[in-house]
Amino acid sequence: MKTKTMEPNIKNNHQTLSSLFDLTGDLPAGLHGKLKNKWIIVKYGGALAANPKIIQGIGEQCVFLKKTTGAKIIIVHGGGEQASQALKEQGIVPVFDPKTGRRITDEATLKIFDQTLRALNKNNVEIMQERSKDIYFKGMAGYDQNIVTAKSVGDYTGKIAHIDTGFFDNVPDNCIPVFYTACQNIAPNGSEHRLNVNADEFAGFLGKRLKAKSLVMLTDTNGVRDKNKKHLPTLSTKEIEPLISDGTVTGGMIPKLRVAAECANQITSGNVVILNGNDRSSILKGILGEEGVGTVVRSAAQIPQTFSMDISSGPRPMKFAVSAVRPIFA
Repeated sequence: MKTKTMEPNIKNNHQTLSSLFDLTGDLPAGLHGKLKNKWIIVKYGGALAANPKIIQGIGEQCVFLKKTTGAKIIIVHGGGEQASQALKEQGIVPVFDPKTGRRITDEATLKIFDQTLRALNKNNVEIMQERSKDIYFKGMAGYDQNIVTAKSVGDYTGKIAHIDTGFFDNVPDNCIPVFYTACQNIAPNGSEHRLNVNADEFAGFLGKRLKAKSLVMLTDTNGVRDKNKKHLPTLSTKEIEPLISDGTVTGGMIPKLRVAAECANQITSGNVVILNGNDRSSILKGILGEEGVGTVVRSAAQIPQTFSMDISSGPRPMKFAVSAVRPIFA
């Protein structure tokens, strides 16, 4: 398997979707059927959300996975950069908690956050939909239909308390929900019923509650780096807090890694992987476990044994290092 640099004209059939990613060999035989009706959660942030070509690629990969494996997919996006810019335009200085990386949200911030991300969600869904006719993307907020409820952590910032699993049980086979993370307040403050929830925490909660097969977290960097700026292909959950404590990991990567650790301890048959979303095949590479791509977060109890597998032919075969303990298609 290798990827093309060109952008072919996508049609809506399996053969053309395969040619987008230049599949010179088939997907691993064990993958067929193993992801059918299993949830995959894909989360990307505001830096990626601003790039139409990246959003297009995310949509194409999700359609490809859905068609070839029968997986059920949820997309979650942030929009911190867009929200912060909108706040500044209104004369409001964005404020973040240095310990948690969460945005501190007052009522004015909440209203601008929701308005900005609702527009971003609509834009991203339209871009994804341009390349797919038989799979449709459904944009929504967490508070729509009270799908996701949260409780306040002190202001208008929330932490998820509950999801309506019945909604997810009834998502049509040809639908991919695309969420932004304003949620229903479990204890509304006057007329205001919304809370701002961190997008990584939102995606992680869905992953845990829905027993997802995989949580894919897309960033604008190739995973996590140590204090010497060396790429870390694998992280044990027990290694994460020391990286935060010594300042190696800062800002928005803090909640991302804490969520990854929580999920890795509970998504025992799948994986949690942090990837560079600028790569138009990053989701596929993360699901398949290509060597050197992103950072895989594993439970501290796991033994990091791997075996290599070549699933392609041609002059530049792609190698995959698959966990002997917890392969994604186990």
